[in-house]
Amino acid sequence: MSWWLFLYSIAIPAYAPFARKIMSVIPNKVFVFYIASVVFFLFYFAFFLKGKTIPVVLSLPVLFMAGYVVFPLRLIEEKVHILEFMGLGLFAGMDRKLKIHPLVLVLAVALIDEGFQYILPRRYFDLRDVGLDVIGGFLGWLLAIISFKFGIKKKI
Repeated sequence: MSWWLFLYSIAIPAYAPFARKIMSVIPNKVFVFYIASVVFFLFYFAFFLKGKTIPVVLSLPVLFMAGYVVFPLRLIEEKVHILEFMGLGLFAGMDRKLKIHPLVLVLAVALIDEGFQYILPRRYFDLRDVGLDVIGGFLGWLLAIISFKFGIKKKI
């Protein structure tokens, strides 16, 4: 497992104690846009470091699927779950050193995240959130597959 995938995996549960406070300060639409922007900036940067570029048009089908899943959801927390784990699925799918299937890692981190929320005050374990996490992870993994299949090698 690469160091950046490890850090991203730890950051998701570490964010849980502060999530509600942050979301109470930032407007919901801005917060969702911010999370999505960070995830996709990190994706394009990581892909660039691997020596490839990816035309944005190739990622549009997956982004449309993510939008179809994310935007009808009413609660901001549900949208954030999908976007966070879309990033995890994306980075896990890009990591060629990973010894397990990327979706197994997504499920493990989702269960750890929800387990951690169970012991926090005013938070609870929710299997629905685990399902949203896995959906997000699957969409991210799908984007990684598309990117590796159709990515363009940089000329140096």
